[in-house]
Amino acid sequence: MRVYERLMRWLRNLVPKPRVNLSANVQRVTECRRVIIFARLPSPTYDYYLAARLSAPGMPEFLVFDPSRLAEPLPEARESFVIICRYASLRTVRWIKQNSHELCGVALMIDDDLASVILSGEASFRYRVKLLWSSVLPTFLLGRHLSVVFASTPYLAQILGGGAKGIRVLPPAPPATMFTRDMPSTAAPVINHGTPIVVAYHATSIHVSEHAFLVPVLREILSDRPNVTFEVFGGRQVERLWRDVPQVTFRRPMSWMDYLEEGKSRKIDIMLVPLAPLPINESRSDTKRIDIVRYGAAAILSASTAYGLEDDSGEIILPLEVDRWKESILRLIDDEHLRTKTAAATAAKVAAMAKRSAAGLELLASVAGKNDTC
Repeated sequence: MRVYERLMRWLRNLVPKPRVNLSANVQRVTECRRVIIFARLPSPTYDYYLAARLSAPGMPEFLVFDPSRLAEPLPEARESFVIICRYASLRTVRWIKQNSHELCGVALMIDDDLASVILSGEASFRYRVKLLWSSVLPTFLLGRHLSVVFASTPYLAQILGGGAKGIRVLPPAPPATMFTRDMPSTAAPVINHGTPIVVAYHATSIHVSEHAFLVPVLREILSDRPNVTFEVFGGRQVERLWRDVPQVTFRRPMSWMDYLEEGKSRKIDIMLVPLAPLPINESRSDTKRIDIVRYGAAAILSASTAYGLEDDSGEIILPLEVDRWKESILRLIDDEHLRTKTAAATAAKVAAMAKRSAAGLELLASVAGKNDTC
């Protein structure tokens, strides 16, 4: 295992990382009058990390531009601070290099350990090639023009640059519109083995290990509880794992806008968020809590760097142990009051998360008219 870990560490170091140049700010620009965000829209990264912060009091005006819309002319660069949201397209890189003398700073917002994704057996070969071409290579080509990197978690910040001054942690801060819904209250416990219950696992296509963990857990639960249906999102490489499990609806991951709309229009009783102890998961943030609240669900979360360890907050946070997950899922299925209590605990954490946006982006809060803060 040590040989494997050393090999993976060596390979990870070969994947180009964004490099901050603290002297990248253009001294001739005496005023930053606006912020330009380059983002492929719609974007959960933009919605969960940037949208509410940029709208906070005291922030300069901002413009969100999608560089993939080739018919649209690129924005005027003069006196602008640029934030690249996750992906730096080649078109964006060319524009930044051509207009560097007009800009007062360039930042990159990143919420994934791309090197781990590329080297992981969890992701398809096609997806890994896409990441190399659409994210890693353009970001590397930015070179000396990148003045700040916003990382979604402390772990990711450490991977990207350790204690470097240009690496800043920016945890999620969603707008209230992303998760607000009416939460039903229950005054007393309700134990009912016959009420229809929907349990769900909403994952992307790079969580093969988590699907493998859940299959035996849900197979047994569904045989014990005929009133329960299980909904799972996943790609083709995991669909076969669920084929012979009864009461399962297998769905392909949907577009971000469709996912948002569905969450506002339906309720899920229980959502499962397992995270295998893999390098690809170490840098994850807790944005899945936001999705859970939007669906009005109670959740079981993995003990991890993303969600923490078991605590007394009212959330159910467990190590990845089959027996404990099965026991907790059954308790939530059978006890409506426990579901309500657990859902409220997650909703409280998301409400606290949203309050972070009130401070805006510290880097830009006083940027207008003060170039030395860019």
